[in-house]
Amino acid sequence: GVTIGPRTVVTAGSVVDRSLPPDVVAGGAPARVLRSRKPASKPAAPAKAAAPARNPEVRGLVVADFTADDLGRALEREDPLGPALAAEVAPFDQVVQTLDALAHEAPGSRDFALVWTRPERVSPAFAKLLAGESAPVDAMLADVDAFADRLLDAEGAKHVFVATWTVPSHVRGLGMIDLRSGGVARALAAMNLRLAEKLEPSPKAFALEASRWMGAAREPYSARLWYMGKVGFARGVLDAAARDVRAALRGLRGQARKLLVLDLDDTLWGGIVGDVGWQNLRLGGHDPVG
Repeated sequence: GVTIGPRTVVTAGSVVDRSLPPDVVAGGAPARVLRSRKPASKPAAPAKAAAPARNPEVRGLVVADFTADDLGRALEREDPLGPALAAEVAPFDQVVQTLDALAHEAPGSRDFALVWTRPERVSPAFAKLLAGESAPVDAMLADVDAFADRLLDAEGAKHVFVATWTVPSHVRGLGMIDLRSGGVARALAAMNLRLAEKLEPSPKAFALEASRWMGAAREPYSARLWYMGKVGFARGVLDAAARDVRAALRGLRGQARKLLVLDLDDTLWGGIVGDVGWQNLRLGGHDPVG
């Protein structure tokens, strides 16, 4: 559903997800215009002053082992409920290095860090299980403990949000007995539970349920996009994740909204207005029903 303009060059390995104009060089995942191919026939006009950027209330860091630029943009998208947000994206697949760097930053330098990883990258033991080899669950839980310790040591972020681990739907494991001992689903559930237990005592670290986000796209994971540009998830999944992160930030900032929905007759007042009329409702005073 997209078009590439005449004489436009797209670099190898790029993922084109929106139309590109003519006479440019584009690249990346997703592909963006890198430069013009038109020869300069006249002096360039003075650049217009850029519109003043909105002043972000919250600054965060996205740490992922997949291409996360679209996730950063989804977080920065304006939301009428707020907060205005600026999201820096850490270098691709530099999770351990970035978390170690956060451990040495000044406490609270960033308002939050969002960490999203694949389970096989966190746990070599789980990677062996995915490859069809036997692997002890205790080894996977030890890998989770080491990962959780890094998250808790990330002093540079006031709050750390961690996406729970998922696997693509085509990973069938042991089929109908995959939730039994030795199954992929069983191991993944144990890893997620261990992660939640390790983070629970901390007032700053929160595990976010990522499996809910997968329902936001018909195909949450695309092998084609992964091998072309290390795109981890469909845009709908990233948008759902961004909504949950913004909601979490509102809650931490005391901006959560609560709605009380209740009946009227014999709840907000005594009596049924359609039967007794509004003049005979029991309201307030010293009447226990009112």
